[in-house]
Amino acid sequence: MRKLVVVLLCVVALSMFSATKIRFSFWGSPAELPPYQEIVKQFEAENPDIKVEIINYPWSTYFDKIQAMMAAEDAPDVMFLHTIPSWAAKGVLEDLTPYIEKSNFPVSAYNQELLSTFMYKGRIYGFPRDNDTTVLFYNKDLFDEAGVPYPDYSWDWQKFLDAARKLTKRDARGRVIQWGVVLERNKWHLWIHMNGGRIVDNYDSPTKCTLNERAAVEAIQFIADLILNYKVAPSIAELAQLGSSAELFTTGRVAMVLTNAAQINMFLTNKSLRFGVAPLPYKVTRSNTLGGAGFVMYSKSKNKDAAWKFMQFLCGPKGQAIFAKSGDAVPAMRTPETVKAFVSNPPSEQERLIFFTETGFGVKFPQIPGWWEIFEYVTRELDYVWTGQKSAVEVLEYVTEEVNKMIKKFGTW
Repeated sequence: MRKLVVVLLCVVALSMFSATKIRFSFWGSPAELPPYQEIVKQFEAENPDIKVEIINYPWSTYFDKIQAMMAAEDAPDVMFLHTIPSWAAKGVLEDLTPYIEKSNFPVSAYNQELLSTFMYKGRIYGFPRDNDTTVLFYNKDLFDEAGVPYPDYSWDWQKFLDAARKLTKRDARGRVIQWGVVLERNKWHLWIHMNGGRIVDNYDSPTKCTLNERAAVEAIQFIADLILNYKVAPSIAELAQLGSSAELFTTGRVAMVLTNAAQINMFLTNKSLRFGVAPLPYKVTRSNTLGGAGFVMYSKSKNKDAAWKFMQFLCGPKGQAIFAKSGDAVPAMRTPETVKAFVSNPPSEQERLIFFTETGFGVKFPQIPGWWEIFEYVTRELDYVWTGQKSAVEVLEYVTEEVNKMIKKFGTW
């Protein structure tokens, strides 16, 4: 009996020693770890011959770490990245198309327009984890106190503005003690699309920037007016003192915020906060974001078969359902299981379904190498508009010229 136990222990030890090890990296705070840990736990239970090492860094340092690893040709086997084509163009990502064809991976279950943003020259290099869908969150108690009806699909920009003005409160000295809305500075593209405008002439093959056209200028000026003219939204300087948009909404100092599902868990930390979910207001057309980060395989991975097996679990129905169950990620793969998992979270099933409807109005970012660099440049320059230092017309005129230079520099996919 003793000999049998020893033999069994040796077999177990040998199997553990011989297990294939892969590394899996992603950014995020400690609060975002649980779904990743659950996915790894379930995968390893089903695949005891593969061990997954989790590598987690905060957003602020993640990309520097990954680029340093790539420079040393020692990047993680599976990584969480955004702007996938820009990485694929550098040759650091594995073309997943042949893996998909051999394994019959269910790519058809993905939002196909969203999946297209993970392609480079007609080949698939990754899978989206979720969609960065933006909705209008509102504080029900503050709406009730002001006698303002809850937002719905009838809300256009005028109704939105009227509500924001009624929901902004000032003390006897004229200082704002409750804001109607708080704006996130990287959401400027949403307003342009809602006004029927465009960032470039062709989103699949851009040849010129169109930010200096009337629809785009009007949209940017409207955002500036919310801050500078109507004074229903805090300025950049005020936000620096007051805290993030999510913090302001969670503590009841603002009645509305346009943000994504990732903030819901923070809202829930305030047990007395009664909040609702509504679609975005529109001007000319309904619009939303279509895009987000996703998972890829390192082209120089030494364990590609094991990495692909993990990706099938991570990016397939099981992994997508786990992310959806967390409630802070609108699943990119829409199946009965992922929808059920996502809408089972608060505030309610009906309000959660709005995320899927809004995703249907999504517009993807221009498919151009270096888009992230362009986006960050435009976002920085628009700060001059939000602070009143320059007009929307002035900024968008020279920004358009600069972006045109960038388009020529980067080319298209």
